[in-house]
Amino acid sequence: MSKLDIKLLFKFFDLIIPQSENMPCASEVITVEDVENVLSGTHKYIEPLSKITDFARTKISAEAENELTDNHMTDTLLAMESTMGGDFSMFIEVIYLIYYSKGQVHEKINWDTDELAIKNRIPQFDDAILHNIAQRPPFWRQA
Repeated sequence: MSKLDIKLLFKFFDLIIPQSENMPCASEVITVEDVENVLSGTHKYIEPLSKITDFARTKISAEAENELTDNHMTDTLLAMESTMGGDFSMFIEVIYLIYYSKGQVHEKINWDTDELAIKNRIPQFDDAILHNIAQRPPFWRQA
């Protein structure tokens, strides 16, 4: 995918993750290089995003690309979702994948990504909680 294709996709990012009072919008966090890195790291997104870009180009003329309204872009997103659901899901996945991998987003949602931190450890499973159920007779019959 070219940088122009990725920039076309960027026009939809803020409709998918808009700014709220506590959180930045997608375009404040995600860069073209981020998208390029994901596309170069895994090829599963290239074809779906190319299809999304092609679809967007059929709905948006090159002249009107700079003057798109939110309503027109929303209609385009809804058309994408209804006609090419799988590709649209991959598009959404890429946006969320990049957005929620950013440190500034982690800070805003208080997400500690240190897997080894004590507070992030899952307690060891206690077999004693199965004691009562293990004492019950089987509820099936042998065949």
